[in-house]
Amino acid sequence: MSGEIIRTFSSPGTGPTGLAWDGKHLWIADHGSGKAYLVTVNGVEIKSFVMPAGIRTGLAHDGKYLWLSDRANDRIRQLTINGIEIRSFASPGGDPTGIAWDGKHLWVCDITADKIYQINLDGTIIRSITAPTSTPYGLAHDGKHLWNGGYSDGRTYQIGINGAVMKSFAAPTTTIAGMTLDGKHIWLSDYSSKTIYCIRP
Repeated sequence: MSGEIIRTFSSPGTGPTGLAWDGKHLWIADHGSGKAYLVTVNGVEIKSFVMPAGIRTGLAHDGKYLWLSDRANDRIRQLTINGIEIRSFASPGGDPTGIAWDGKHLWVCDITADKIYQINLDGTIIRSITAPTSTPYGLAHDGKHLWNGGYSDGRTYQIGINGAVMKSFAAPTTTIAGMTLDGKHIWLSDYSSKTIYCIRP
């Protein structure tokens, strides 16, 4: 059943936001501690590094690098897996939250504009769609469709790249701060309870 909890664990930090899947392990951006953590699917910490200063909200992995969205400075940052910043550029909106990688481009939520933008790796906007929730935060791409979580409405949405909602269901938390996919399941971060959830799509 969609939304069924497979497993949970406590985040290693105090304020988990963005999540990213690297093919084997989970990356967690934590605004509370200012660190990014690499953990196993059981929550065992493998490594961590201090992220650039800001309000770190979204995290994506492109197969080699991490991409971080920063609400405080309205920036998208490209980082190595050791935390070295390679470059940054202005977010397409003024209040970036979730970020996802589709294999070629980035998608970025904007919680003020209630938009989701597809952008090139220099920040150029390719398209924008209206988010299915007024508080778009967690964002993921499954190779064909987008998945979006609302920070205050407690729902998970599968949407087409044209913005059409394909399905939605209740999430186990009302404060979805991060989202990623591992090829089979959805992972969510709950900022309030500092919990990481693995659920069925």
